[in-house]
Amino acid sequence: MRKPLIAGNWKMNGSAELVETFARAFAETTLPASVEVLIHPPFPYLQAASEAFAATPIGLGRRRSIRCTPAHVPVR
Repeated sequence: MRKPLIAGNWKMNGSAELVETFARAFAETTLPASVEVLIHPPFPYLQAASEAFAATPIGLGRRRSIRCTPAHVPVR
């Protein structure tokens, strides 16, 4: 059976300081082993988030931007 995934899309809000604050909060949190948790920070904070969340149970993702014309809609 697959693990449930809880993912959050972190919009273009915040700052590098907020990344550190979130990482400290999550480092002190125990998450159930039965779920996987993933956040998608804004691109400008991706490197800082990668370093800050390294010691936490939170995974990181990134959003993918693509250009679509009406004739080209990607299948996911």
